[in-house]
Amino acid sequence: MLTAAGLPPQIPFLTLPDLGDRVTWTSVADAIAEGHRRDQPKLGDVLLEEDGNSWLTRAARIRGLGMLTKTTSVYPGNPALGRSSVQGAAILLDDATGAVDAFVENDALTRIKTAADSLLGARLLASRGASRLLVIGAGVVAGDLVRAYSEGFELERVQIWNRSRPRAEALRNELAREGLSVEIAGDLQQAVSGADLVAAATMSRDPLVLGKWVRPGTHVDLVGAYTPVMRESDDSLITGSQVFVDCRVTTENQTGDIAIPIANGVFSADRIRGSLYPMVTGKAGRDGDEAVTVFKNGGGGHIDLMVARHLAERVLGLGPRT
Repeated sequence: MLTAAGLPPQIPFLTLPDLGDRVTWTSVADAIAEGHRRDQPKLGDVLLEEDGNSWLTRAARIRGLGMLTKTTSVYPGNPALGRSSVQGAAILLDDATGAVDAFVENDALTRIKTAADSLLGARLLASRGASRLLVIGAGVVAGDLVRAYSEGFELERVQIWNRSRPRAEALRNELAREGLSVEIAGDLQQAVSGADLVAAATMSRDPLVLGKWVRPGTHVDLVGAYTPVMRESDDSLITGSQVFVDCRVTTENQTGDIAIPIANGVFSADRIRGSLYPMVTGKAGRDGDEAVTVFKNGGGGHIDLMVARHLAERVLGLGPRT
């Protein structure tokens, strides 16, 4: 048995309540942008699936930020049991020594990262004056997208659409308690056609945002559909838009919104106009006010690492090493 003197110091475990007002959607989006001005990451992913459930483990290393390994479980049936469908945690390692700096619970990392990633993409790609937001879905991520976009854009109207109206009403009421005014859209086609910011956060296997519905100048943010057989857009939207991704490694073959049009022979990876790396440095972006832009939010361990380091810096004072 080890004595107390032989044990390492207690490692902090960051949870969502620990963040308080020290972190904002904007500060996280800025941290992701800054992280993409650093060296390219080393990445490794493992996806396991069984009986409709999945487990995704992502690892990343960026010089100056350290290393991170995150494991996330997705159990779609959990909400019926009163539990979150997405759970997990990450280990953040020191860059210089490899020591464990912190454990970060999923809600304090993946939720914050996902919506901030989309906010950054929209800041870089949306048309000037975009102010009408439609969020498709009514889960946790959908609510976070409303919160993030509301902080990052001057919105004159926010709508949500979901197949289950009671779930949409529940989310609307939750956001209203936070002071956010949200309408429930009844007709999806009409809602898409009337928005200039469309964000989808679902587990759909069938297209929800059709290219023929989307007006010129619209920015479409595809957040859900995280496996090769899921998709939220149709081939027409992808082939008729300027397509960008946060990370090529996690989107080209791993997400149906990109992989399915490629498999159908109507799209190719070389038509992707850029990832966040060229986007944040101004080397890739929207071409023309009338263009429809699509941003596929596929995440990646490097983005988790950028955000985890930001959280550790803001909450624990553990900043990046240069």
